[in-house]
Amino acid sequence: MLVMKKLFSLFIFFFIITINLFAEDETTPVYFTEILKLNRIEIPIPAFSTDDQYKEILEFENIDVQNLIPSAFSVPAEIEEGGLAWSKEKLDDGRFEMETAGMKKFAQVQYFANYISTDRWLKGKLNIKSSHLLKVFLDGKEIGKKTIVETDDNDESLLLTTDIKLETGKHLLVIKTVYNPANDNDWFIEAGIDINEKLTSSISISVEPQTFMNVDILLDNPKATGVAISADGRYSAVSITKRNKLKDDDESWLQIYNSQTGKLLSTYRGGNSISSIKWSPKGNVFGYITKNKNDGFLWIVDFDAGKSMPVLENEKHLGSFEWSPSGDYIIYTATEKGKAKDADLKLYTKPQDRYPGYLNKSQLYKLEINTKTKFRLTNGENSSNLNSISNDGRWLVFSQSSYNFDERPYQSTEYYLLDMLTMKIDTLANLNWGGEAKISPDASQLLILAAPSSFGEDGINLSEAVIPNDFDTQAYLLNIATRRVKPITKNFKPAIKSAAWSNDNHTIYFTTTDKSFNHLYKYETNKRIFSFIDLGVEYVRDISFAKDVSVALFTGSNSNYPRKVYFKDLLTGERKLIVDPDEESNRHLKFGEVKNWVFKSKQGKEIYGRVYYPPDFSPFKKYPAIVYFYGGTSPVTREIWGRYPKNIWAANGYIVYVMQPSGTYGFGQDFSSIHVNDWGKVTAEEIIEGTDEFLKAHRFVDRKKIGCIGASYGGFMTMNLITKTDMFTAAISHAGISALTSYWGEGFWGYEYNSVAAANSFPWNRKDIYVDHSPIYNADKINTPLLLIHGAVDTNVPPGESYQMYTALKLLKKDVELLTVSEQDHHIMKYEKRKKWTKAIIAYFDKYLKNQPEWWNDTLDK
Repeated sequence: MLVMKKLFSLFIFFFIITINLFAEDETTPVYFTEILKLNRIEIPIPAFSTDDQYKEILEFENIDVQNLIPSAFSVPAEIEEGGLAWSKEKLDDGRFEMETAGMKKFAQVQYFANYISTDRWLKGKLNIKSSHLLKVFLDGKEIGKKTIVETDDNDESLLLTTDIKLETGKHLLVIKTVYNPANDNDWFIEAGIDINEKLTSSISISVEPQTFMNVDILLDNPKATGVAISADGRYSAVSITKRNKLKDDDESWLQIYNSQTGKLLSTYRGGNSISSIKWSPKGNVFGYITKNKNDGFLWIVDFDAGKSMPVLENEKHLGSFEWSPSGDYIIYTATEKGKAKDADLKLYTKPQDRYPGYLNKSQLYKLEINTKTKFRLTNGENSSNLNSISNDGRWLVFSQSSYNFDERPYQSTEYYLLDMLTMKIDTLANLNWGGEAKISPDASQLLILAAPSSFGEDGINLSEAVIPNDFDTQAYLLNIATRRVKPITKNFKPAIKSAAWSNDNHTIYFTTTDKSFNHLYKYETNKRIFSFIDLGVEYVRDISFAKDVSVALFTGSNSNYPRKVYFKDLLTGERKLIVDPDEESNRHLKFGEVKNWVFKSKQGKEIYGRVYYPPDFSPFKKYPAIVYFYGGTSPVTREIWGRYPKNIWAANGYIVYVMQPSGTYGFGQDFSSIHVNDWGKVTAEEIIEGTDEFLKAHRFVDRKKIGCIGASYGGFMTMNLITKTDMFTAAISHAGISALTSYWGEGFWGYEYNSVAAANSFPWNRKDIYVDHSPIYNADKINTPLLLIHGAVDTNVPPGESYQMYTALKLLKKDVELLTVSEQDHHIMKYEKRKKWTKAIIAYFDKYLKNQPEWWNDTLDK
């Protein structure tokens, strides 16, 4: 025993993590040669202190351990005029001792840090030795502490031992130790890692913070979630949202910048989260909303004067608001909550009676700023939605939707023009698939975003026999006086996302889904031409246009770089960075390359896709691959913060191939129309063909280690694919559809989605679709291991879709797993549940694509 103690002391700060994957395997030490040290914090000892005082010092955190990114380039605190800074220290014969001379009157706190990187899931024991108090954190969470002070260096009670599990990636280990001057023993720490000797190449120790994308960065780091630019373009307002770990909730705040210099001028933070920031068209005044449970507050801020005041207080179920062009009144929405009758029997009048909040009604109100007087503008059985206000403030365009079971899509949108002087209403249009509407600056035209079929044949650019994909949003100009309609995008391939008029009355700015990109285009009504505006990003999320000058503020990201906020001069093309909300973390974040990859199908179509590479990619290695697809009506865009994080999969050592098969919008009406009544026939053929071509073109991918994954319609595609091919090693379906008929009738929006995806087709007239294309009826053809995941309270695609496939495959003695996420709907949104769900997907792929089942087995144990 004595010999073992001496050996342990010999290697002191070696952070020996004992990894026992197999009891019979031998372990070998992995040594630390350097460490990060924070300059010492001196703590005065209060009068009448006891030994418990030092335990209290240990418990109290002097720094924010949860958000640390210690780095070796920091200068020592002595040069920083007493500030805290990290420095890199070498180990002296494996032992690190702190100087204690002259420290008899004060307690001392010392923090150390190291980064532990693993290329696979590992578990083990962490052993740390000290004669003084200490506490240990792994990735910001406390994992162990020692609160006993000893005097014998060789006493086994000096040792803190704790079990740890390390997922693939980089982990921050932080040690806090507290010096008690009443203890004459040396102030030192010793630590070490014993690792399975077969896995020594899978772990490395460093002081460098550079890391790859992971789920903590995905969910915890601050993000720009909204932008607004003042009318004159001088000021840029940015909404920032960040995870508040202590409250287990998101916090949102507002930052105001000088648009020309990028200088931060003011921050509005604290208390309730801030949302819906909007500048008045007159003066440097803006409004924003805060909420306290069901009560909303609308605040008005005079930025130049530095004054703010609430103009709406405790407004029940406050929604959104819009400034009038004059800035003297505001139009806002509020929801009246309907109350269902308590009854043992409930009689339904329409399928929508199942929807949450189906009795709620949203109405429009006018608020006079100076007097704080408010007026109700709309009433009735249907909710009213504000679309736009004319430049003279007289005309208000709003819409109402109602259900109509006579024709697809079984609901229609009616647009109204309200005269604010007389309160008279004029009906402008009644449309199927109607979207937002914007009145022109001269109030002569209404820009309407709607489906190809919304105005009969006017917006359709297809042969007569082809049914359009009515999710492929188009733009139309409606002459308010004559009611004549002019389609302006039927020959324009990108799908329209949003639109804004310029004050010149002949320019419209469109944000679009352009293949897998979100781009900005300018349309000149007098010339009838579109022009691409290069914003220098792949994905434009939010954009705000100044009212009086041709400048804009927008958030943008690339497929391998997080969202930033930019200022854009639309005349000169000059672009300026306003803020990178997470610059500190992003500076240490390394992404792999993302490359476009296109193949030509047997039908002669170009099928677009892209490939995500691991950050440490080598063409001389063999990699497992994940094929990701949606296959439904929308493309997989290049936004980096999606729920299916391709960058995280790549960071875990996978090549990720994202494919855009036929049927999605953003490629033109010919391409998107293939979605209608296909339900997986053409798309499955293209995914199988594309995967095969991808493997031929990328020899560094191991053909025997290919996984596929999709969600919702993509989950259906996953199940559908593996009834047709055995090319995949493993498959994951999240919220997938196994039987089209049950989804059509049970899913809250099943029959409405199918009003486009299965236009004019029903279970009684198209059994070839509803039966033959349903994976459940072909379950006996599945040989690929399948993981079915479902939110336990999914209303869009009910969990029964996974339950019935799981039951079928169990009876067929197939390799299948079913994982449900409690209390979650179609999207997994709850913070801790989303983290576990994201990791479970990787763990399952690790089991089958890397022959590493330990992480997945640990997931099942939980």
